[in-house]
Amino acid sequence: MRKRMVVSMGLLIALAIVVSGCASAAQAGGPLASVASQTNGEQVTRTITVTGSGTAAAAPDVAYVVLGVETIDESAAKAVRDNSEKMNAMMAALKAMGIADKDVQTSRYNMWLEQEDKPEARVLTDSQEQEAALRYHVVNQVRVTVRDVAKVGELMDKALQAGANRVEGVSFGIEDTDTLSEQAREDAIADAKAKADQLAAGFGTKVGAVYSVTEFDQGRPVALAQEIMPIMADSRMSISAGEISVNVQVQVQFEIAK
Repeated sequence: MRKRMVVSMGLLIALAIVVSGCASAAQAGGPLASVASQTNGEQVTRTITVTGSGTAAAAPDVAYVVLGVETIDESAAKAVRDNSEKMNAMMAALKAMGIADKDVQTSRYNMWLEQEDKPEARVLTDSQEQEAALRYHVVNQVRVTVRDVAKVGELMDKALQAGANRVEGVSFGIEDTDTLSEQAREDAIADAKAKADQLAAGFGTKVGAVYSVTEFDQGRPVALAQEIMPIMADSRMSISAGEISVNVQVQVQFEIAK
């Protein structure tokens, strides 16, 4: 009888040690407590991802005109001299229109030798044939920033009258596009919100807080319309500036309301 009591007391002591060890592990933040915390803390965030787009446009406030002079002569020195004289006359015409020196930048200066086909109509000596077959080309071009867009046509007319014979292109822009970008961004945000609300309503739920936002690179402003008419005999060159547009795209991830 006494022996059975000893065994029972031993089992009680062993159970007490096990329970005590478990309690100590729980108080110390051991494996049992960590697993329970991870299990209870798991939450899945449900989201809706949409892309919003916005565009804003305005009339350009600056124009860029590339024009210049090309001269051709059998003498390299004369080709260079003629080119310089015509370029100086053209630059004087630009200055008379109020174009500042800082707004005129050389974009190209090139000189090359052209080999003509041998003449067949008459017989030439070797020296005459060589002289007739060589012509020197000199090209000098500048990029002009025109801050009064309404004067672009007049500027090109006067440059041509002064001696310019090359017009490589006309482009328009807006120097400060921050205001346009802000307007386009507001439209893109509103577009994204409207799309998210429509999608959520379609699935019988509502949009919650914003989870993440990404803005895409908007790139360079784009000219919506641009027209260049060739110069006429008795009329000024006609230039249409059109509008400049800025596009902004945003990708927004919304939480789905519980």
